[in-house]
Amino acid sequence: SPDATLIAFPGKYEGIPGAYVMPTTGGAPRRITPAMDFRSSTGWTADGRHVVYRKSGYPTNYEYWLAPLEKGAAKRLPLEFASHVWMGPADDQFVFTRFNRWYAAWFHYIGGMQNQVWRYDGKGFRQITQTPGTNEFPAWAGQDCYFVNENEGRFTLMSVPVDGGKPK
Repeated sequence: SPDATLIAFPGKYEGIPGAYVMPTTGGAPRRITPAMDFRSSTGWTADGRHVVYRKSGYPTNYEYWLAPLEKGAAKRLPLEFASHVWMGPADDQFVFTRFNRWYAAWFHYIGGMQNQVWRYDGKGFRQITQTPGTNEFPAWAGQDCYFVNENEGRFTLMSVPVDGGKPK
């Protein structure tokens, strides 16, 4: 968690996989997701009140949800599907990539499934990269989004302002 008091992790204690949290000082894990199609906990909201998790979507991509640490229902992020999501400073801000192909070797691919990085700010979606190759693993930090770019078989760690601009 952002305050370093909790660890979120996937577990299968009750027969059905789910997201659990436990104190960093030790203790019993506590399940926070009821989802049947749970896949993995992937992060936290900036305020530490929700764990971000993904579940199976269609066709091979994921749906992303926010599971509250306290009582309440999980809330789906406003995405049809995504590959990777990283939350920004507010619960309605995040960066993401669309196509779940990071696990496959698609080197030198130049077709329509090249991932670019997108941003959602509570009002709408905006593409913030237009780089050659494909982008994976976006992470929002401060005023920048960091990501891995694969172009012509080379992997490069890059950044771009979250409002868009020239990547470096």
